[in-house]
Amino acid sequence: MGVCLYQTLYAEAHFEWEDGIRTSAQLLAHAEDYAMAGLYLYLGTLMAGRHHFHIGELLCARHLLSNAINLSTIFGIRTGRSWAHAFLGDVFFIDGRLEDALRWYATGNEIAREGRGDGWGLPLTLIGMAHVSACLGVDRARVIELAEESFRAYEAAGNITAMATGLMRYLEALAAYGDDDGRSAAVRARLARLLERIGVARCDFWPVLPASATAAERARPAPDYWRDRAGSEVVATASGPVGRDSQSLLVNLSTMDGFVPAFAARQLR
Repeated sequence: MGVCLYQTLYAEAHFEWEDGIRTSAQLLAHAEDYAMAGLYLYLGTLMAGRHHFHIGELLCARHLLSNAINLSTIFGIRTGRSWAHAFLGDVFFIDGRLEDALRWYATGNEIAREGRGDGWGLPLTLIGMAHVSACLGVDRARVIELAEESFRAYEAAGNITAMATGLMRYLEALAAYGDDDGRSAAVRARLARLLERIGVARCDFWPVLPASATAAERARPAPDYWRDRAGSEVVATASGPVGRDSQSLLVNLSTMDGFVPAFAARQLR
């Protein structure tokens, strides 16, 4: 199980979404097979949600991330809780629900600053706040402040792959204001150096198009596809049972909010 957890985190860091889907599913399958509640169940749900986001399955991602936050509360696990809020903010951002996205980012930011802090989660929330604030028309100086703070936090955490995605988001945020006094050119140069260091040609924040997308839709840039579908991807809701499993663990966690598997419910009694 530890190997699966490492592999799904590695996949996130190396933009290997399909591998992330596979390894997070394996982690949840092992948790179910061995009735392992707690950390592995929670982090498996969290990373499954993140990878389903990357492949454009926003509704599944929303259920998984919501359930991950619920599980972290039930088990009293704070590790990664700010990540989950940032990741869920990303889901709402892509779906065009900008005020909801800002709330998730802001709450995650508060969590990331509690106690000893969460150096990995803090920059995720900050760049999310910068990106969505630009889309909401917040003062440009505030957006720059949030973005630059996020990059300092990325560097402090050594999270250079996520920083590359953050720079992509910053470019979009700056573009929202038109004339950027040359700042975008400096950001592009910084991004190019970082991608060379990582060893990849490009990265992107926007999810790939889902399998249901048509050939004509696939010919368009991903941001255009998602913007046209804003408000239609994460509206469905369903309440899940606590301690009554009807399908596989992954299916239940990705289709119902509030689902707690039977083996975990038994350990909580």
